Amino acid sequence: MANNSELKVVILAGGLGTRLAEVSEAMPKPAVPIGGQPIIWHVMQHYAHHGFKEFFLALGYKGEVIKRYFLDYYTLRSSLSVNLGDGSYERHHREAEDWLVHCVDTGPETNTGGRLKRSGFKGRSPLKNNSIPPQLKSPSPPR
Repeated sequence: MANNSELKVVILAGGLGTRLAEVSEAMPKPAVPIGGQPIIWHVMQHYAHHGFKEFFLALGYKGEVIKRYFLDYYTLRSSLSVNLGDGSYERHHREAEDWLVHCVDTGPETNTGGRLKRSGFKGRSPLKNNSIPPQLKSPSPPR
């Protein structure tokens, strides 16, 4: 099996989030904040914990919200100096996740299979029989 840092993760992030209708009218479900961070960030943190560093986000409904989050991610978490006279700025170094995130528009009406196809991800599952490795399985809830 390949090293996890060489594997890519595809995250389908384009559904309407109809079960979260009161929240998802303003933002897509993956952008709904939990503990100050969007759901999608928590999912990516889980994969990153296991060594995954490259993500393909198949965007649809309100995908621009997710794009804006990742475009602003580093700057909004850094200190900066702004010259108000000419609008130039300098970001001061800050530690950030070592991730490569591909935000791919797959269309708001595209179904799951179409999102995967349009994501640009070219590869096969390294998993035998599409099984999930034990280290990535969520623990079973207590009974």
